[in-house]
Amino acid sequence: AMILVITFSRCAFSQNRRKIWIPMIPLGIGGVYTIIYILSPKGLFPSLYKMAEVICFIFPAFMECLILARLLPSNDSYMDLWQVSSAGGGLMDFEGNIFYSSEKCLPVKKEQIITAKNDSNTISLEIGSNEMTVNDEKVSLDTAPVIIDDRTLVPLRAVSEALDCNVDWDGDTKTVAIAPHKYNEYYTQKLMENLPKDENYVISPFSLEMAMMMASEGAVGDTKQEITKAFDSPNTSLYSQIITDNKNKGIDIANSIWFNKDSGENAYFADDYQKKIQSDYQGNAQSVTNDDSIEMVNEWVEKQTNGKITNILSEENRGYVCALANAIYMKADWVNKFEKEGTYKETFTDINGDESEIDFMHQAADFKYYENGDTKAVKLPYENGLSMVVVLGDTKNILNDIHNNKMTSKLVDVSLPKFKAEYSIDYVNILKNMGIEKAFDNQNADFSLMLENYPERIKIDSVLQKAMIDVDEKGTEAAAATVAVVPKSALSVDEEVIEFRADKPFTYYVLDDSGNVYFAGRYVKAA
Repeated sequence: AMILVITFSRCAFSQNRRKIWIPMIPLGIGGVYTIIYILSPKGLFPSLYKMAEVICFIFPAFMECLILARLLPSNDSYMDLWQVSSAGGGLMDFEGNIFYSSEKCLPVKKEQIITAKNDSNTISLEIGSNEMTVNDEKVSLDTAPVIIDDRTLVPLRAVSEALDCNVDWDGDTKTVAIAPHKYNEYYTQKLMENLPKDENYVISPFSLEMAMMMASEGAVGDTKQEITKAFDSPNTSLYSQIITDNKNKGIDIANSIWFNKDSGENAYFADDYQKKIQSDYQGNAQSVTNDDSIEMVNEWVEKQTNGKITNILSEENRGYVCALANAIYMKADWVNKFEKEGTYKETFTDINGDESEIDFMHQAADFKYYENGDTKAVKLPYENGLSMVVVLGDTKNILNDIHNNKMTSKLVDVSLPKFKAEYSIDYVNILKNMGIEKAFDNQNADFSLMLENYPERIKIDSVLQKAMIDVDEKGTEAAAATVAVVPKSALSVDEEVIEFRADKPFTYYVLDDSGNVYFAGRYVKAA
């Protein structure tokens, strides 16, 4: 089980909130072209429009870099479909208005349906329609695709994210970067590099990500950019589907946001912020007072984690402005269960070289296995589709190698301790080391999209997480919450048996096939 809570507090001084709007204006001639194009829609200023056509004709390279970046009334941006989709990686196929080969993109006008594919998603759009189909599910669009001068233009962010790509706007260079979404392998390793080397712990990277991204939804400018960059710009529109898919597997993920009415008489969560939390995170907004602010959140956490996580907030958190909470609970059986008769005492050598006799579980079966130098890993699947990967040795590239299918099926004789772990942490200093600074800063934090009618600037005060894990012969029970406050069998087989003995400090990850790490930890001492 795991819970994480982010708490927000008032900044040391008050300052009027500012909403900064930066139009998408590329540099150089491309910028001139875009400005002219925005200011001269066809039929309104035909001479300027023709001038734009001439500039584009003379400087085609600029057009290839940023094709028809055009501001829409909804503050979304149009971009050429091929330009968006080709950034998604791999060969894309398009039908209808755009035909794409490996060499060029040719517009044709026979159909009004556009289909784009990559390895994981298929999307369909219709010219003029405010609906898009993503893997056979309908998704609403703020702006519809259009055809302008034989070019098919689509909403940049909506299509990119539907193709599982990230869209990052750099206000300094006035450029947009589109890249395939990276799952949380990278920042999981960064988190674990900052955790104690000499004690057992368990954390939930996914819970931390989700809670911090809820915070980012209320942030603007550098405050938002630092958060999203630290977590590799996850595609938050996928969260709702992840929550639903996992619920069907017996993994409960819940989100909630809490506003303390005593902190601001007429203040409340902004409507757009509440809608975003509800649509993408399946989260609900709650109101509390100073008197019950701690108890209400703690009760919610305990309920969501099946009683495994209690009292994440303490008296020192009372008086927060708002709290954002994420909880994860999982109880899953192994696909290949360990027989209790195969559990017996063996020697575990801890991080300090001290030896202890503890219970080890044993079984030999076909498992995904990895070996590279002194690194060895075995993947133990759960019935719910997740897996625990147990790693001996260096873990530097292990998650990336796992995600790139570098594990192979082998007959492995596994010896694994039965173990339990509980851990509590405030992530503030670690997040600062990962580049998130303004969110915690009195002068620079900008969460102006989160609250309405709140008279003062707010900042994140704490990012609290509690997690537990219990691993035995049957399977694993794990929970986490994050609150941003503010005997061996005889083997008669010809196949070589690989021995995997976790009788010294090891690292473990509970993850899905997409690379999302729900729980991670180290076992370095016999508990």
